[in-house]
Amino acid sequence: MAHRAGLFPWIPFYKETLVNDGNRTRPSSYFYNSKKSDVFNIKVASRMYMRGDYVNSIWDQIITGQNLQSTDYRYSDLGFIMLRKVVEEVSGMPMNKFLDDTYYRPMGLYTMTFKPLEKFPLSQIAPTEDDRYFRQQVLQGDVHDMAAAMLGGVSGHAGLFSNSIHLATLMQMLINGGTYGGLNYLKPETIKVFTTRHPGGTRRGLGFDMPQTDWSLTQNVTAKASRETFGHIGFTGTAVWADPQEKLVFVFLSNRTYPTMDNNLLERRNYRMKAHAIAYDAINKYDHSGDLNASL
Repeated sequence: MAHRAGLFPWIPFYKETLVNDGNRTRPSSYFYNSKKSDVFNIKVASRMYMRGDYVNSIWDQIITGQNLQSTDYRYSDLGFIMLRKVVEEVSGMPMNKFLDDTYYRPMGLYTMTFKPLEKFPLSQIAPTEDDRYFRQQVLQGDVHDMAAAMLGGVSGHAGLFSNSIHLATLMQMLINGGTYGGLNYLKPETIKVFTTRHPGGTRRGLGFDMPQTDWSLTQNVTAKASRETFGHIGFTGTAVWADPQEKLVFVFLSNRTYPTMDNNLLERRNYRMKAHAIAYDAINKYDHSGDLNASL
């Protein structure tokens, strides 16, 4: 979970399920069907179902595939894909059900869910990408990540949908030391383990990203944030940061990948970090005593 397991960053599982007919690359009819059946029972997009037995091939490629020799830091999705198996083995239930029953529903996080089309109309979900390389359609309500889609939309590395308020609530619970609304969800010492940098000078805790200890290096957070800040930035254009020292939660949601994931303007112009800095500037206009009139 600290990205030091020697795993490759990712494996393009979907590519071996495509065929080229001379004019274009498209999903193979051996692997996909437009109708759900006992064989084709994994939904990867609207009117697109993958054969269920290919899931075993995905797990096999992760477990038996060649790994890197070094245990130096290298970001990888694969460990978090396997995390789903760990959660399900320990909890004895599907990961999405465990999270719903243990955290999301008790905390009132009704928009936080995997497979949102089972709960919400399409009109309430932003489109993610006009996918012309794999699923050949506009993705809306189905997970953007190809591997997560091929695992049925539930994975440890991708697939979770939410609005900004409910993401902020989850992060506030972590700042609170595991409590929210008078209920305890995690032990403070557990949160401490996950939000402490891994030995070796990386900016990673367990799962969480954190500021670089050397501020001369490229940062994902504003320099105004404390070094205890933890959170995550997402491929599709998201960011969540919690600063325990300042008691500040920052949530940034965008669909960077629409209409295409080749759009890198968000990263190139550093909008997430700039917005993060604006949040600190805004709260610093007020006196820390809580007197909102102090700066008026």
